[in-house]
Amino acid sequence: PEVKEEIPPQAPPPEVKKVPLPSLDESDKLAREKLAELTPDGKLELWLPGDFILRRGTTLVDGLSRGIVLRKMLNAPAPEGKFAVLKDGAKISIDSANYQRYNYLVETLESLDTDSIVGLFHFLRPLLEQAYGELGYPPEKVDKAFIAALDQILATPFPLQPVYLTQESVNYKFADPSLEALSPLQKQLVRMGPTNTKRVQDKARAIREALLK
Repeated sequence: PEVKEEIPPQAPPPEVKKVPLPSLDESDKLAREKLAELTPDGKLELWLPGDFILRRGTTLVDGLSRGIVLRKMLNAPAPEGKFAVLKDGAKISIDSANYQRYNYLVETLESLDTDSIVGLFHFLRPLLEQAYGELGYPPEKVDKAFIAALDQILATPFPLQPVYLTQESVNYKFADPSLEALSPLQKQLVRMGPTNTKRVQDKARAIREALLK
């Protein structure tokens, strides 16, 4: 369903002069600096590789708004080790030990400063709208894409444990048809475990509420 909420514009305080933005083509330096400020270790900017950072980021958000994880737009470190399962006769389930492989990712997301994210969105909004428009969408709808991406995360269910799987060739699928019907983003969250999913949802909820204030 279409997201109806709109992120209200944010005016700078009267005593603060509005900082001029570079063009979208020349925004990489600024984008790297601002992304580095969002986490204490400054590593978030490394997650968006190469050039055209704001274009990549906007494309990533557009995918997430539809439940798709465009991994080519990201350079986030992959979890260590292999996806772990338990086998009990013909039954296959996700090994709960697998969930800790994603702790580093969740900890990075939790370390994001919510107020800084909101401020950065408003600061960069003209460039984000331009990048969103280049994807063929109405530029002013970029806020709806951000909210829809957060809503995808918040709509992820918490299945009963253990989570059973089926195996076709080398690939695993969820045995529960309702889980297999989830979007790729939501399936990834289920594979990360209920505790990690809740932690990601808590951060997504905080960002969503702050954006809509």
